[in-house]
Amino acid sequence: MAPTHTFHPLPSSQADNGAAITKLFQDGGPGTTVLLLQSTLYNLCTPINFCHVNTTLSTVGYPTFDTGKQAILETRGERESQAVNMINLSGTALKRVHIRGCRGWGRTKPESKEEEDRLRREGKLGWVEGGGALVLMGGQQSSDSLVEGCRLEDPRGWTACHVVDWSTRPKVLDNLVGPCGQEASGGPWADGLSVAGKDSVISGNVIFDATDGVDDFPFDRDFSNTRVVGNTIRTEGAYIRLGIGCGMSCWSPYRPDHRHNYGGHVLHNYFGPGRMGYGIGMSAAKDFTVLGNVVVPGTTFAGDLGRNSWNIPPSAFVTEWADRRRTQGCILQDDFIEGEVSWLIGVESGLGDKLTYEGGQLSLDFGGNSASGEGGIRVKGARWEVGKKGELLMRRDKKGTGKIGSGKVIWSSGASHGGAEGKNPVLKFPKDGRVTVEADDGTIFWDPTAYIQPYLDTLAGLPPLKEEPKKDDSDETKDEKDHPSVDFRAEAPFLTIRSPQGHIVYATSYEYPRGQWQLNGG
Repeated sequence: MAPTHTFHPLPSSQADNGAAITKLFQDGGPGTTVLLLQSTLYNLCTPINFCHVNTTLSTVGYPTFDTGKQAILETRGERESQAVNMINLSGTALKRVHIRGCRGWGRTKPESKEEEDRLRREGKLGWVEGGGALVLMGGQQSSDSLVEGCRLEDPRGWTACHVVDWSTRPKVLDNLVGPCGQEASGGPWADGLSVAGKDSVISGNVIFDATDGVDDFPFDRDFSNTRVVGNTIRTEGAYIRLGIGCGMSCWSPYRPDHRHNYGGHVLHNYFGPGRMGYGIGMSAAKDFTVLGNVVVPGTTFAGDLGRNSWNIPPSAFVTEWADRRRTQGCILQDDFIEGEVSWLIGVESGLGDKLTYEGGQLSLDFGGNSASGEGGIRVKGARWEVGKKGELLMRRDKKGTGKIGSGKVIWSSGASHGGAEGKNPVLKFPKDGRVTVEADDGTIFWDPTAYIQPYLDTLAGLPPLKEEPKKDDSDETKDEKDHPSVDFRAEAPFLTIRSPQGHIVYATSYEYPRGQWQLNGG
């Protein structure tokens, strides 16, 4: 009969509880269970290694985290980021244990040796260069491993929990993951859950204050029975770049050799409250089902696209343009919007100088709600919103935290003469490229490009000035379309609308440089 041990912490604070627990697993053989005392701290200088199949580590009585009775494991090794290693073993389980990585630092190292020593005395040991996961599970020889009901926080490496490639049927259930720290300048990121197992079940987890919520990595790209269901991803002061990413082009710039992840179900997850870049991203994905996911009140999607300016602006649910063929055969909920989706995790936490939306990506109501959540359209130093009188407004918002209706008006499209009170005006920018502010009954309050159609009508009978060049039939991008766009800035020109060919059709201001025979938006 497999042994069950109740393990008391070693008496010396310098003793290695990790090595002692590992020896219990090693000597006990398959099926060994090690129970830790409730509300008791165990310092680890080395990881706890599960040495055999069907072994379990848990707190006595299996208490939930909210009782405050879970045993606590802290990584204390000078160069150690890992607390628990379950890799390449089937039937292993980690249940109802609180694990602290003790990272404790922000984005930069302490400014002095004295400051670093003080932080270390407080138990804030910093990140480990090249450090791995706080909890490591999965692997090619692993099946049916489980992490359930644990609190995982402050990893010193790049993620709290890594389900390593080629494992089968792993489960990560009902855990509280976070805070995970901030991306270190020149150091590791701090992800929540990073999953590469076949037929995985990731359900009921709450993930907060991580760089990413749930990553996916390849099992020969087959995610047919992987389910990411009922998780909550939120922030409490930190910034999450991407909640859930489906497809490898979410994690790196798109390349033609990117293969599609296929299958997989992302269902009934909750995003927010808090601030993040993107909720769910789809790129290099095929035959996924993504339904029933919800953005909760108090959530904003924002960020600086300085490193990847080609991307769709931060939004809740985004998928690659259909004509790019990078997202194929997926069943998606109705509030997904199309755009360029490549290296979404390159978004930074601040606000950029400009946001560029393409046709079909923008609808902003007078309450400040859009696909970017609450708070209007935000760029560095300013906020765009729709006034109740049907006008489009830009207000000064130096900190990027102002409420709708607050702040000095810098630019306005002008109030409607017909009156918009009670008509719920909305800024719309559909795929046809026409920017308007409209009421819910169809009344148009502002249409800056209304002049174009009468002008085109007068030219309808004239021959074209020149023929458009024909695309080579062998060109792989021949079916890709260009899209109209609108730029929002905090400095002039505040608003610029462009045709699919990139021609300016409206701007809030222009310059006419002396000696040049052209108009430039300026």
